[in-house]
Amino acid sequence: MEARDKVVANIFDESTIPSLVTHVLFIRPGVRSTSFYLFEPTDTVDLLNNFTKKFYTGFYLDAGVNFEAHGWLWGATLGLQQANSVEYQDDQKYTVKGPTSTSSSGQQKTFQKEFTAYSGSYVNKWQFTLKTDAIKYVAIGKNTLAINPYFRIQSGKVLPDIQTLGVGGYFYKREGAFVLGLYMEAYDLSNNVYGYTGELESPSFSDRLKFGLITKLTLSSLLRAPSK
Repeated sequence: MEARDKVVANIFDESTIPSLVTHVLFIRPGVRSTSFYLFEPTDTVDLLNNFTKKFYTGFYLDAGVNFEAHGWLWGATLGLQQANSVEYQDDQKYTVKGPTSTSSSGQQKTFQKEFTAYSGSYVNKWQFTLKTDAIKYVAIGKNTLAINPYFRIQSGKVLPDIQTLGVGGYFYKREGAFVLGLYMEAYDLSNNVYGYTGELESPSFSDRLKFGLITKLTLSSLLRAPSK
């Protein structure tokens, strides 16, 4: 079970369950930034040279629609995003050890440095994305439960196509404060990442099933949180 920041802004502006009756069309640009170490075994003399720090900046552009129907709030976006190959890999821990040195007091010390890095070829490509969310609000006493099934698609020519299906439950106090969220997610329904990364053993469906806690809430296909 893992905890993660999934989300969002406050769902409620007032003390009643909101109702959104208008259709909203929007375009949303953005940037995703991160840094990481990439391991490329090219130097057999100075092993530290095999670790390169990469600074990644990826742009995205989404066009979306929000509307309410049959008591549910719906959101969908179609977009383009830049993605890199390390997003489909697990990082690994490396330890580089150097020669042992002796201080003036006769104490011996061995040089050692640890890295958390990714390996393999590094590429940065554009992908098409599709994101959909549906939300149903259920009053539980003085609090509210937001039920959120969702579906995601990432598709491109070089990086693997990924489909993700999940459902989340988000608990709110009546005044609108987010309390806690839980989610269950089936990642990579077609198991395409296995073929891309060259893993020796194909992960089972249960291995790709994730459960966890949500500490912050954001719904990527919704322009903004609805209000009464």
